[in-house]
Amino acid sequence: MILAVLAGGTGATSTPVPSPSASPLSILTNQCSTAQLSNIVAAYLPATASGIMATPTPVPIPANVEGYLAHILRQRLMQCWAQLGGHRPLPKVYPPKVPTSPEEACWPSDSENAVAQLWAHLKFCESLVHPAVKAPPAGIGWQLPSTTGSGSRPVIFVMGIGDPAMVGRLVSALVTFLNEGVAESGFAFVDNAVLVPQPSWQLETFATQCANSPQVRGAIVVDVTASGGGTTDQFITRKNWTAVEATAFYAQCTHDPEDAQGTSAFTWASDIVKEEHHRLTLTPLTPLAMLLTMASIYEVFAPAHTTSTASTSVFPNPSPVPSGGRVTQVVTTNQTTLNASSLGSVAGGFLGSSITYTNSAVPISQQPVDELTWDTLQSVAIGLMSQMNCWHPTLGPKQTAIANGIVGAPRTLPAYNPPKGLGAYSSGKASAPFCSEPTRSESITDILPAAPR
Repeated sequence: MILAVLAGGTGATSTPVPSPSASPLSILTNQCSTAQLSNIVAAYLPATASGIMATPTPVPIPANVEGYLAHILRQRLMQCWAQLGGHRPLPKVYPPKVPTSPEEACWPSDSENAVAQLWAHLKFCESLVHPAVKAPPAGIGWQLPSTTGSGSRPVIFVMGIGDPAMVGRLVSALVTFLNEGVAESGFAFVDNAVLVPQPSWQLETFATQCANSPQVRGAIVVDVTASGGGTTDQFITRKNWTAVEATAFYAQCTHDPEDAQGTSAFTWASDIVKEEHHRLTLTPLTPLAMLLTMASIYEVFAPAHTTSTASTSVFPNPSPVPSGGRVTQVVTTNQTTLNASSLGSVAGGFLGSSITYTNSAVPISQQPVDELTWDTLQSVAIGLMSQMNCWHPTLGPKQTAIANGIVGAPRTLPAYNPPKGLGAYSSGKASAPFCSEPTRSESITDILPAAPR
C-alpha cells in the first residue's frame, strides 16, 4: 500500500488508491497512533511539518491520496478521543468551542482537512494517550569474556526473596552446588551462561539489567516461604531443630532484535521443597543432684536412727565442806535422730530443678543462622536442584557425583529424571528452561544404560 501511494505521487504507474469508504482498509484506523503513516507523511511533508526524517524535496500530494490520508488521520483522532474518555461527539457550533478537556482537544473539527494540520493534531493526541515513559537507569553492563569464542559470556543471576539471613545462604549454597554439577556431572546452562549470585537484589534491579544488557539471560529466584526452629529439653538430652520450606522461579530475559530493550517473564516454577534437621545434645544432671538423689534412695528404705551420748564429770571432795553441800559429779546426755524422709524431700527438690533447669527460668533462644540452619539450607538447595532436573550424562554404577557444602556430610547431586515418553519411561519431567540439553535427540542407550523395562 505504501509503495502504491509513493508511486502515485511521483507520476509512475500505480494501482488506484482506495476510496475512504473502501473496506477493508490496508492501513488501520482503529488505533490512536502514528504507526504505518510515518513513511508516507515523510514523502509529502517537509521535516518541519512531519517531525521525522523527510525527503529533501517533498513531492506534492495527489488529490486522491490527500483525501485518503485525511480520512485515516481523522479516524485515528476519533480513536484518541474515545480512549481519553469521549462518549458523545462534539456539537457543530460557530465559532468553534474552545476545548476544556483532553478528549475535546482530540476531536477533529470540520475545518481540519489539511494533512499537515491533521498529522500535527494526531501526534499531539498520541502523546496524551500514550505518554512517554521515563526509561530506567541503564545500570552497569556485562561483558564477561567468553570461554567458547568471541563476544561476551551470558549471565544468569541467582536472587532471593524472604529473610536476608536465610536467602543469602540458600543462594550461596545453590550456586555452589550448581557449579559443582557443571564440574562433576556435566551440567550445562543455556548459552554456557555463568551464574552470578545476587541475594540482595530486588526484582526491579533485574528488570533494569534485562532491559539494558543483552548478555542477561534470566534470573533464578528462590523464595524462602517459611522457616522455624526451636529447642526441646528432655531428661538428659536437648533437641535443637530447624525447618525450612522454599521454592524457586525462573525469570527469562528475552531480547527482541527489533526492540532496543529486553523483556522478562516468569517461565518456570518449582514445587515447594521441605527440609527439617535436628541434633541431640547430652545435658547430664548436676553432680550435687545426682549425689543427693542416690543418698535419698538409700535413706528412704533405711530405718530412723537415734543416738544418745552421756558424759559424767567427777569433782573432788572439798575441804572443808561448803555449807550448802557438795557436788561430786555431773552427768550430760546428748541425743541425735536421723530423719530419712526429710533428706528424701531435699534430694527430690534438687533433682526436679536439675531436670528442668534449662528452660525453667529464661528459655534459651537459638541464633537465627547457625550450623544447623546452614545444614538445612544446603539440603533445600539439593532439593531445588532435583526440581530443576538439569540434563547430565549418567555416571557409572560405582560413580557418584558429590557436592561438598560448608557444614554437614557430603551430599549426592540429584540424578537426571528423563521426561515421560523417553524410551521406556512412563513418568518424568522436562528440565528447567535455563538448563541446556543435548542438541541431538536423547537416547536411553547413551544416557541411561540400565533403563527399566
